[in-house]
Amino acid sequence: MHPEAAVIEIWSLLWADATFRRRAKDRMTQQHPAGWYGQPDGTQRYWDGSQWMNPVQPPPAPTAPPPQPAASEPKKAWFAKKRVIIPAAALVAIVGWASVQGKGGETATPAAVVATPAHQDSTVEATQEPAEEVTEEATEEATEEAAPSLTVSQEQAVRKAEDYIGYTAFSRSGLIKQLKYEGFSSRDATFGADHIDVDWMEQAAIKAKDYLEYTAFSRSGLIKQLEFEGFTRKQAEHGAKAAGL
Repeated sequence: MHPEAAVIEIWSLLWADATFRRRAKDRMTQQHPAGWYGQPDGTQRYWDGSQWMNPVQPPPAPTAPPPQPAASEPKKAWFAKKRVIIPAAALVAIVGWASVQGKGGETATPAAVVATPAHQDSTVEATQEPAEEVTEEATEEATEEAAPSLTVSQEQAVRKAEDYIGYTAFSRSGLIKQLKYEGFSSRDATFGADHIDVDWMEQAAIKAKDYLEYTAFSRSGLIKQLEFEGFTRKQAEHGAKAAGL
């Protein structure tokens, strides 16, 4: 890297950090009374109403979420449980009736006709219930696969990225560099930048306006500066236009 480019990049990082701290102090002075407040790194620091004091408290230990109660299986209706019992009772009654009629010289043919529906009901019930159980198990497995859990370092990278975006503008690559400067790995820094709700076009416009508040730029010079900050050509042109150039 060219020495001048290295100096400019270091200056940009220091300027972003100074802007972050200055805006944090201004916001605290205007909105918050004296007391302990959380910092971007998770610690607690005392604010006396006009400036930060040295005492720092470590972040609280994370607490485990309460266990979820196991879902109870729905009870079957009384008529569903007796789907086989009722046809069997009817079959016994018909057989008895047929035996009585047989003494008078009639045949017991109706008993053979009625026996078929009871067998069909039990067959249908045995076929349908396993299908419902398989469907519920497949749904639960798909739900568990669709909700992957984040590692602690990934969660911290996302929180840190949201903190920086809340105080000053960044390009995607610039935010990743800043997170790596904070000590995050390249993988976690990239994950943090890609998992926050941010419009990079809007960030380019905010960054362009910030530059014009501190110094003068031509349109082409401002576009080059935004590209140096990591914005794409399209984002840089959008930022310059949004700033009035």
